[in-house]
Amino acid sequence: MWKGSLEISRASGSLRGVARALDFLSVLASSDGNLDRAAQARTAIGRAESLARGTRDAWNRLFIRMVRALYQAASGKPQDASARFAAIAAEAASMGYAKLTLEARLHAGELAAAGRDRRAQAAARQALEEAEREARAKGLGLVAGKARRALENY
Repeated sequence: MWKGSLEISRASGSLRGVARALDFLSVLASSDGNLDRAAQARTAIGRAESLARGTRDAWNRLFIRMVRALYQAASGKPQDASARFAAIAAEAASMGYAKLTLEARLHAGELAAAGRDRRAQAAARQALEEAEREARAKGLGLVAGKARRALENY
């Protein structure tokens, strides 16, 4: 499935199929710890990053960076992922991509809330509350719901 999406995307010059393929693989790789799927996810992310270098589509480039950060978080590298999420959120905000900005902030907040540092957890809780409010105000119910669920889990 993901290989077909990557090939169609490469042939058409579009990264939309890449987004679907990466989404699928990142979920699989992070959910069951299967090393073969994790290797496939790494390969797919690398291919997507190569494809993205040749496009002017900033949203897709940011999305692919987000998938890389999600993969890092699932692979036990939360500090690297957290730094990536912060950079993605700042860049997406500067380009006016509200949903992508909020998604990156949400993931950064989830990582901080899951950590052991109480100050970081408190700041993460506040950041998640702000992300939820902002998402609701912008009509992004799905992102607001994700933020709410993250808050309920911590």
